[in-house]
Amino acid sequence: MRRSKFAILVLLIGFGCRHNAPERVYVDFEAVLASYTSSPLPSHVVPKPPPGLPAQTYSIPAVAPSTIVVEGAPSTSAQALLDKNRKKAIEELGDLLSQRYLREAERSDRERLKALEPVKRAAIEKARQEALAEFQAYADKRGQALAQLTSLVGFPDPNPRSLPPSPTTPPFLQKRLADAASYRKQIAELDANYASRVDQLMADAAKEYNVNLTLEQAQFDEDRQDAIARASAEAITEAAKAYKSIAPLVMGATKVNLPGQAAQSVTLPAVAAPIAAPPVREKTLTPQQRRSILQSQLKMWLALNGYEQAKSADGAKDMTSEFVKWRQERKI
Repeated sequence: MRRSKFAILVLLIGFGCRHNAPERVYVDFEAVLASYTSSPLPSHVVPKPPPGLPAQTYSIPAVAPSTIVVEGAPSTSAQALLDKNRKKAIEELGDLLSQRYLREAERSDRERLKALEPVKRAAIEKARQEALAEFQAYADKRGQALAQLTSLVGFPDPNPRSLPPSPTTPPFLQKRLADAASYRKQIAELDANYASRVDQLMADAAKEYNVNLTLEQAQFDEDRQDAIARASAEAITEAAKAYKSIAPLVMGATKVNLPGQAAQSVTLPAVAAPIAAPPVREKTLTPQQRRSILQSQLKMWLALNGYEQAKSADGAKDMTSEFVKWRQERKI
């Protein structure tokens, strides 16, 4: 009984460990290679060239001379633009000129200082250095206010004492005159504050060095006031000239004469058809390339079918025709 059970176990193990061996087939490779005439390279279709173009004539009609009128910008927006540009020009040019004339005033002051005794010269030098910074801040603010005033009332100022307008003055003009009066007041305050500050600086220097600087103080202030007044006047004058020349171009209408054009015709010459491209021949494979391609195809066919290739027909099934048929079906 035990031997019987052992025999059954051996049989079961033997059947369980057995694998299905791949079927051995034979393919006459050389025969298939001899019949191999196709190429894997596709043929290229040569496009046909486009046809030629005949000569064509085009006519351009005559154009009569004409005159067009280019209208200027609306008066309100044009005036605002001109005032803005004039204000900017006065500020920039006034600053440039004031720097130039201040340097000239400084040179004059240095020439006068050489003739003074050392103590008085030291006192003035100290006050001048401190007053120079005060003057720069004062000149910047005064230049901006003067530019605003000029953009409102023009130059020269037609109402320097800010006399009140008449009751019949239009409301928009009353607002303009009120703004101008405000800028005049601002300029007067700047002048007074600057003069007071320079007086204080000179007084402090005179007290420190125990000297009298009354005359030097007056000349010091006069030179700088002349410099800024000269720079402001020249900047305003130049801006007014530019305003006078530009305003008609911006606000007025301009006539533009357009010339006429005679009728014309132009003929485009004929264009011949381009030469056709030569035919492209299919590349011929070498024997070695054919052999390599066919070997790859045979390996693929064997793997797909689970075959094992036999080196000879002895003991193996001849599947040459099946391989050839497979290639023909797939046109490879």
